Amino acid sequence: MAVAKVKYFSVVVPYNHEKTKILLGRKKRGLGEGLWNGFGGKPDAGETMDQCTSRELEKMDSRSVAKYVEDAEHINMPHRLFTLIFPIDSANNRVLLGMKKRGFGKDKYNGFGGKVEPAESIESGAIRELAEESGLLAKRVDKCGLLFFYFENDPVAMEVHVYLTKEFTGHAVETEEMAPKWYPIDGLPFELMWADDSRWWPLVLKKQKFTARFWFLSDMTTITREEIVPVRKSKRASVYERPSSIHSSTGTESTLNAENNPMEIFDRLFNGDSTLFANNPQKFTVRVTSISRL
Repeated sequence: MAVAKVKYFSVVVPYNHEKTKILLGRKKRGLGEGLWNGFGGKPDAGETMDQCTSRELEKMDSRSVAKYVEDAEHINMPHRLFTLIFPIDSANNRVLLGMKKRGFGKDKYNGFGGKVEPAESIESGAIRELAEESGLLAKRVDKCGLLFFYFENDPVAMEVHVYLTKEFTGHAVETEEMAPKWYPIDGLPFELMWADDSRWWPLVLKKQKFTARFWFLSDMTTITREEIVPVRKSKRASVYERPSSIHSSTGTESTLNAENNPMEIFDRLFNGDSTLFANNPQKFTVRVTSISRL
């Protein structure tokens, strides 16, 4: 009796429990082209199914706000979620930075932050990273900006949620990751920081919320293109200075502007998280035999 060869794949279906909706994707090429399905693929060599599932979730994390603000060129790119948080000492008009001691951004000064873990909200990720990297515990955080980074030859975009905290406890200490140092809030060492920081920090000083995009060469230093869009408050809503395209759950596109951009879009942009899975999902196994039509 011949033994069938088994190939293993993972399929991830994000579920928004609050709205009882699931997120599907329409395959644009390859096996299943034109069909709607969950998100998944074949595990890499040495990768467990759980690891494969986590990797696929990372590609299309439902906590990402890219689907609301990205243009047609980038909306279908996978986005990795990161946080960046700056402790502000208002009494002394200073901000705490950290010099990265290892890994991505080594020897550069920056705020504190990192990758958002799968089981936490973006805000919780910012608070956790600050505690791990500086020893400070934020009691309250305020989102001030959203950054998108596109690096040459990298198919995955970085989506960075920027926070400020003026309410925190503890004392800044050096950790394995970062060496902290206080700087005047209007005197940051931009020559020792990422090239984009000097472009958007002036908006922080003006208490102006913003969305910014930066395109880098593979040297991760040279900016080839940039776009900074202030977000302003009106009596009716919080809006962009210029219209922006969004992608709705129905697959259609609409336009946000001063006339039709509701407050909920602003909340999604700066605070939006959604529940990935139901509280009590029903586990199941499906076996499908595929045959060709004669």
